[in-house]
Amino acid sequence: MSVFARLAWFFRAQWRRYLTAIALLLVVALLQLLPPRLVGTLIDRTLAEPGSLSSQWPLLGLLLGIGLLIYLLRIGWRLQLYGAAYRLSCQLRQQLFAHFLRLPLSRLGQDGTGDLMALATNDVQAVEQTAGDGVLTLVDGLLMGCLVLVVLFLQYPAWLILLALAPLPLMAWLLSRLGKRLHGRFGQAQAAFGQLNNQCQEALTGIRVVKSYAVEPLTERRFARHNRQAVDANLAVAQIEARFEPVIYLCIGGAYLLAIGGGGVMVAQGSLSVGQLTSFSLYLGQLIWPMFALAWLMNIIQKGSAAYGRIEALLALSPALPAATDPLPLPPGRTLRLDIARHGPADHPWLSQIQAELSPGRMLGLVGRSGSGKSTLLRLLLRFEDPSAGQLTLDGIAVSRLDEAQWRDLVAYVPQEPFLFSTSIADNLALGKPDASQAELEAVARLACVHHEILAFPEGYATLVGERGITLSGGQKQRLCLARALLRDAPILVLDDALSAVDAQTEQAILSLLRQACAHRLLVITSHRLCAVQGADEILVLEQGRIRARGQHSELLASLPWYRQLWDYQSLQADLGLVEEVVL
Repeated sequence: MSVFARLAWFFRAQWRRYLTAIALLLVVALLQLLPPRLVGTLIDRTLAEPGSLSSQWPLLGLLLGIGLLIYLLRIGWRLQLYGAAYRLSCQLRQQLFAHFLRLPLSRLGQDGTGDLMALATNDVQAVEQTAGDGVLTLVDGLLMGCLVLVVLFLQYPAWLILLALAPLPLMAWLLSRLGKRLHGRFGQAQAAFGQLNNQCQEALTGIRVVKSYAVEPLTERRFARHNRQAVDANLAVAQIEARFEPVIYLCIGGAYLLAIGGGGVMVAQGSLSVGQLTSFSLYLGQLIWPMFALAWLMNIIQKGSAAYGRIEALLALSPALPAATDPLPLPPGRTLRLDIARHGPADHPWLSQIQAELSPGRMLGLVGRSGSGKSTLLRLLLRFEDPSAGQLTLDGIAVSRLDEAQWRDLVAYVPQEPFLFSTSIADNLALGKPDASQAELEAVARLACVHHEILAFPEGYATLVGERGITLSGGQKQRLCLARALLRDAPILVLDDALSAVDAQTEQAILSLLRQACAHRLLVITSHRLCAVQGADEILVLEQGRIRARGQHSELLASLPWYRQLWDYQSLQADLGLVEEVVL
């Protein structure tokens, strides 16, 4: 029953709906007590006066009226009870989705997308069932069971009632054991379903890789393995659930057998009429629902408890960054200083001793071998993380003292791996500025050298790009992401190797246009191609998380052999590529 206590916050918020539903359930339970008594009376009168059936029409009409009233009241309590439960599922999904957006990227990487989707679908549905069917079985089962028992003890001998109810303790013990086993198996089934979702989502997202490597059979085998695991886990749950109903019906059958046997003896002795025995049997039949509700309640509670436990565990995770307790207003200037003493484990930091300063109109280039810390530094700049020691300051004010949303508004980011949503090109470009005009969209597309390619599509800017931009080339996706960032007109523009899929000439054309368009912005570029940063006001060469060298392009060519060798190699590559293009 602990899951009900953990959901108390929701029951308090929706107390009017639940109170109305319980009141209607009580009225229905009271009305259901009348038909067995009326049927018994009708049978006794008919047996006493066989030819007086026509005089029984009022009783029959009353039975029909009670049935119709119960029908209408059932509609009422269902609307109230399940309406509240649906609100819980809506609220939980909203909370989960909002929490997904606040979680650190490292944590989201640990939990697969499919597992997170399972939380927002299957687990939420199980909790919704607890707030709906669980409350129904608890309240209605108790109400109906208690009322029927009160009526029975008021009208019939106690020994007959206790005889009929003798199988109930055995049923309660068996259901309790089954419920405990169900809890663990349901949690395993939900986890298996999440893994299955992960496998399906990864295969569809990476369909190009799957097809290009011709590994469809391998992917199918992996999916089949996860599919079998999910099926086996759900079958284990079904095996437990399948034992609930037989236990109930065996116990109910035993109760009927004992009731009819004991009642038959009383009828033979003349201490009980046939009509009274019929009423007793009907009342006993009304105890079937409370007995069944007890079993169903155990099932629902165990599933809901396991599901809500998974949801609570995720919601308990801390967001990516602590919110500033007393955020300061944004300063009027835009001078950004990086002063990072250390970031990462103390014995093996990812970054250490990073100092740099940027002012509007200046460009900072970041280069280095793979794993040198470029992307980690950008994560700090974007404030996806805070440095372990040190700080970023804007006009002398620590960025951690600023409102996180306001800081993000200052930064436009183009990731190394471009991401487009499965909507039109225009909607993708306008992500950060939904009210942008067509002229503004075209202006940033020209800056990213992608305007003419967009017009070449049959529907132009209204062209649907497909999921994750699958219908576009890598270079087109990167340039669309660049145009999307430019449209925000943010004071800080960050490009994380954002032109790696673009040819050298187009890259230089874009960079030339960017320098003109970013005269009022701070521009930060990381690239594995040195030609992308040769116009930077300062270039930081990173190695193992430290600054190995810094300066302008010409200074690094003269002072750093590694930089000179890489430049010569890339220049030769570019020349050979140009010659090959001319020959072809």
